[in-house]
Amino acid sequence: MINKVDRNLLNYFESELQPWVHYIPVKKDLSDLEEMAAFVADSKNDEVLQNMVRVSNEWCRSKMTLTQFAIDLLHVVLSYVEFIREVDEGWFNQWRNITQHRKWVPIVKNVLFKDGEIKL
Repeated sequence: MINKVDRNLLNYFESELQPWVHYIPVKKDLSDLEEMAAFVADSKNDEVLQNMVRVSNEWCRSKMTLTQFAIDLLHVVLSYVEFIREVDEGWFNQWRNITQHRKWVPIVKNVLFKDGEIKL
């Protein structure tokens, strides 16, 4: 059974996980740890806990794969590109100016850029 201690920093995928569906939540200060441990130990909760394990395992089988990590990483990068575009419209020209003086420019230029635009 997974107990998850509440905290300020999250992994990118944690927003998809729901307390009491995928894990048993525990407060940051651990003030309810004993209560949550008692819940897990109580055999009256076996059906709820078994369902939680089943749902969590299904989520892991679908989300914790190399393919899904690649998709998620691509989404993060593309989201960052959009964020930078909104914050600083001149970032593309700055990036192009920097990359024109590097040996890896032909590779990046052919793969990512076409007619001054990013190929997505």
